[in-house]
Amino acid sequence: MISSEVNSSSKKWLIRIFVFLIVLDVIRLINGILSSSGVGIGSTSFSFLIDGIMLLAILRQWKVILQIGRIVLIIDIVLGLIVEVLGIIEIVGNKLEKSEKYSLISGEVVLAIQILCYFILAKLIGKYTTELKGISNA
Repeated sequence: MISSEVNSSSKKWLIRIFVFLIVLDVIRLINGILSSSGVGIGSTSFSFLIDGIMLLAILRQWKVILQIGRIVLIIDIVLGLIVEVLGIIEIVGNKLEKSEKYSLISGEVVLAIQILCYFILAKLIGKYTTELKGISNA
């Protein structure tokens, strides 16, 4: 167990971003329920689980979980991009009512923000795990 706490700027940013992502997950879950979207509910549940585990790993300084989580984040980025493209195809290709179209568009915007955050997180997690390795080697 690591005896000293790492209070770096990367840790503080990671905590802030993961809390923000959890809020986005809640918004996407509500949107998925309101639009009766199985894909939306499923992908949001997966993201919510990953975000919660990663936030806990940051707070507890679990290096192995963070390294595995970084790989899972990259997979989630790819899956999110696929869902984003499918959503855009559905919006453009189908004749939807205005309310359905606006609901799908808002979900797509939230998902795009989440994907951007995951790109930033992958970089920050790499930096943070390097800092944790430096502390454990000292």
